Amino acid sequence: MNLFKSIFQSSRFVNHRLTLKKRFLQYPFLLASLSVTGMLLTLRQVGGLDSWEVGMYDYLTRRQHYSGQEARILVVEITEEDIREQNQAIMSDRTIAQTIKSLQVHGPTVIGLDIFRDIPEPPGHDLLKQELGASNVIVINELGDLSTSMIPAPDYVDQERVGFNDFVLDTDDILRRYLIYASLGQESFYSFSLRLSLKYLEKHQPQDEFVVRPQYLKIGATVFPRLNSEAGGYHLIDASGYQSMIRYQLHDRIMRKISLTEVLNGDVDPEWVTDKVVLIGTTARTSKDYFSTPYSANLYGSPTEHKLAGVLVHAQLTHQILSAVLDQSS
Repeated sequence: MNLFKSIFQSSRFVNHRLTLKKRFLQYPFLLASLSVTGMLLTLRQVGGLDSWEVGMYDYLTRRQHYSGQEARILVVEITEEDIREQNQAIMSDRTIAQTIKSLQVHGPTVIGLDIFRDIPEPPGHDLLKQELGASNVIVINELGDLSTSMIPAPDYVDQERVGFNDFVLDTDDILRRYLIYASLGQESFYSFSLRLSLKYLEKHQPQDEFVVRPQYLKIGATVFPRLNSEAGGYHLIDASGYQSMIRYQLHDRIMRKISLTEVLNGDVDPEWVTDKVVLIGTTARTSKDYFSTPYSANLYGSPTEHKLAGVLVHAQLTHQILSAVLDQSS
């Protein structure tokens, strides 16, 4: 009896499988759909769709609407005209000190100097040392590989007022993501834009606490997710540190800019400076501090013409952090 029962159940199982097979054959599109889906999932898992996904990011970036000028940020740019006016290929310590002093008169919340000053550029080193001693001035260093390639900040500036200016380039040399924070053992490293943003928020939204967790950073109630190797378009990246995607806002149009010469001549509206984030950096075309962005691939002309100066990238990133925290902009 058990043998007949077993044969009967086995027969039912075979019939069930045959019925399913007939149904699949009746709906070939279902088989094709499942096959394509499986293939796409496999391709995506091994990074086969990364270039397509990154290309889509570039396209959507270029399709963004102009959101208006960022009133909280001012960029003091050192242009080719400034270089000729000062007759200095590299601005002296005295020139930089005078620029910072002229800005401080109008009460900025924070001033960021996106110029290396690990080596004095005389004359005026003592003057610059005095100006960089102010509690609202942030300077840069470069991490490199944290050993031989590191460019230090001036040794007389507190570490709490130092931010790294390193950028993370994709394999096609386009800047789409940024390193916001990193750590090595017990030592923490803050990006230049993060230092500027936290200093601004310290005054304008002091209740917001900066918190670091394994999978995200948090400022107040705003969470900054950590980009990892499972993210679309970035399955094969080195996801060290805390990286995030850059939300460009129509290249550099949102940034209010004035020249170094205008600042030194007093031709600046105090309202552009008071309670603002002010960045000082080079935008001269002879500078090597230029980066390709998602906009570079869509425009015509020489490659350098449509690259973005490093100080303007830092301004974009500062805008992105402040907008997320203060405007709840995703």
